[in-house]
Amino acid sequence: MRPPASRKPGLLPPPHAQIFEISDNESSSSSEGPSSLEVIQGLERTVDQLKQRLDEFEADRAIQQRAVASAEQREKEVNERFSSFFMAMDNQMNCQICAAKMWAPYTLACGHTFCKRCLQAWFADALERHKQSVNQFYNPQYVIPPPLRNMLSRFGAGQTPEEQRRTQYKVWGHLATVPQPAYSCPSCRAQLITRPVENFTVKYLVYTICTARGESVPADEHTPVAGNRPVDPWNTFFPSLRG
Repeated sequence: MRPPASRKPGLLPPPHAQIFEISDNESSSSSEGPSSLEVIQGLERTVDQLKQRLDEFEADRAIQQRAVASAEQREKEVNERFSSFFMAMDNQMNCQICAAKMWAPYTLACGHTFCKRCLQAWFADALERHKQSVNQFYNPQYVIPPPLRNMLSRFGAGQTPEEQRRTQYKVWGHLATVPQPAYSCPSCRAQLITRPVENFTVKYLVYTICTARGESVPADEHTPVAGNRPVDPWNTFFPSLRG
């Protein structure tokens, strides 16, 4: 075995070896926080979530817009129906002569309905022509003589149906012998011998719809009253068949 070599005089011993550790920068920084790649990936996920929520919001808004448009369309259709209904009702509620609301509608024997004021004016013209050409002293309440008037006063009071029919025949037979004004319907010109009848159906319709619209009854449309009884608007033109 060879002995170790002796160190030569004057030579220094070699320095201690220095050890350098080479490490990856990304691995060393991972312990301190997320990497740039992870941050970008997180932002991308957030953007995707926001896009999804935006799409859902747009879908909900589209549904709401369709619902609003459908509601507006239904409201428009309802308004058009109401408008058509009221236009049709106006044709039934308006007088054919003056085109005003028939607050006091009266129906003739022919079936046509007019307002009281227009019928009174129409009959007044016929009555004036009759007075000028036939009898200037004509008064419908004096057409029926007292004996027949007494029979009318007992009409229905203990009389049998046969007696009532005989009374009616006598009264109408007498009226047929007395020249009467030539009253007629303003629309169809049918001759009239009976007084108009108040049409309560049309009257109720006019009052109901016009009140709902905020309209009020004209002051001159109220029925006049004498004592405790309303004044018959047709006694000026037609004989009264009451006793």
